[in-house]
Amino acid sequence: FFQPYHYPISCQKLFESDPSELKNALALLSRTKNISLIANSRYNIEKEQCSAYRSERFNESFHVADSSINRQFPLAFNILLYENVEQFERLLRIIYRPQNFYCIHVDSDASLDVAEGVQSIVQCFKNIFLSSKREKVIYATFSRLQADLNCMKDLIEYPSWKYLLNIANTELPLKTNSELVKILSIYRGYNDIEGRWKSRNTLRTDYVWEVIESINTSYISHLRRTKQKKKPPPGNVEIVKGSA
Repeated sequence: FFQPYHYPISCQKLFESDPSELKNALALLSRTKNISLIANSRYNIEKEQCSAYRSERFNESFHVADSSINRQFPLAFNILLYENVEQFERLLRIIYRPQNFYCIHVDSDASLDVAEGVQSIVQCFKNIFLSSKREKVIYATFSRLQADLNCMKDLIEYPSWKYLLNIANTELPLKTNSELVKILSIYRGYNDIEGRWKSRNTLRTDYVWEVIESINTSYISHLRRTKQKKKPPPGNVEIVKGSA
């Protein structure tokens, strides 16, 4: 399928902050500034190639040693992406476990080669699927949440998972699957969600905002606050800012 790049660097030593290995990694980065990416169009896996693809790219033997606790505590993931199939595959190779479930939301504005590339990967797994409905995600608008809600609705059809994690394909995990299972098992079905009262921005939540065309690159330059105030939230709910 794809010729992998192999560099003489020990990931384990980097995780341990080994000074010598960090120095080697920095030297390697300075020599290889332009690492070639795998083009989206190269992800054109045929159905009959799936077994070979999984064996070569996902090393299924690695999951055989997964503890029985992990296998009895399946997780669900929403993954949202707009571009870069290689990055999506890289993330999936890290977090994939056969007992988990994965809903992939490809932005409706994504290019055709991205959509087809993701589809060619997803078809090779029984526990990975595309969201039944796609959204054009606009940052800091409800469309971002709607994309997650679409996947959540689809994942309800697979009731065995214990917790749902929502991520973007540009992210990489800081915890292993085993560590996640250990942490989430302690919650016993509850959630612990951070909210910040002092840092909340009431202008963001008290008024109606509209999407506009903008060439400014500021992260909310495409939004404009109107003079129309929103109705209070139902049930005397008070809105606080999350950790994002």
